[in-house]
Amino acid sequence: MENYNHNEEIRATRVGGFGGSDAAMVLSIANTIEAGEKLTTTQRHRLNQLKGLEPVPQFSNSETEAGHRFEDEVAGTLHDWTREHVIYDEKGDLYENFRVFAHADFYMCGTASVKECKWTRTFNLDGLRERYQPQLQWYYMLGAHAVSLAYCIVNAESGEEERGCVDVPRDDSMIADLRAALRIIDSRFGELDTTITELDDTDIPDNIRQEILIMRELSQKIKGLEEASDQHRASVMEWMEQKK
Repeated sequence: MENYNHNEEIRATRVGGFGGSDAAMVLSIANTIEAGEKLTTTQRHRLNQLKGLEPVPQFSNSETEAGHRFEDEVAGTLHDWTREHVIYDEKGDLYENFRVFAHADFYMCGTASVKECKWTRTFNLDGLRERYQPQLQWYYMLGAHAVSLAYCIVNAESGEEERGCVDVPRDDSMIADLRAALRIIDSRFGELDTTITELDDTDIPDNIRQEILIMRELSQKIKGLEEASDQHRASVMEWMEQKK
């Protein structure tokens, strides 16, 4: 079992190409283009990262760290699997403006099998499969013969864990949608407006985000105090009118 830290490699390959984690983003960008709507700030950030116009951010929190630990545990149970194996699109020459690839958590070369690991305290198993279906079908699009999902679902209240591994059936309809979305983005790539003129939530530092929450809470309190003050003022004014 090969076990390397490929975080920097993953970030580097996101410049110039779409990876498996971009699958849902690819669908959303294509839908936005088809609808004739303005790209969202998040979509524009991702396209600018792909173009090399802005850095790919490093992102880590307690959720992602728990996911890494779960992946390490799965690695200890597998044999003859390659960890963090890069799969490139055999039909990559279809696209002029970007590469298409995926970083498989675990890959078995002899059978072209992929095992994807997901840790969550948000979804049940059905929700997890639905949430990551585009990414899981992306592997089939790149030529995988079999895909499975190793999961760890944590109950947010009790902390109990449910672990297992399920096979992911191939979905030719979604694969066709992914291919169509990539062709749409490629054909319109040069005319897409990716100028960033506003901040989205991902641009706001944690300390500033906390200040914004405090401001909102204080604003609600001020509004409540003003309404209470107005009621008392009205009572006083009514009494004064009666004394005239």
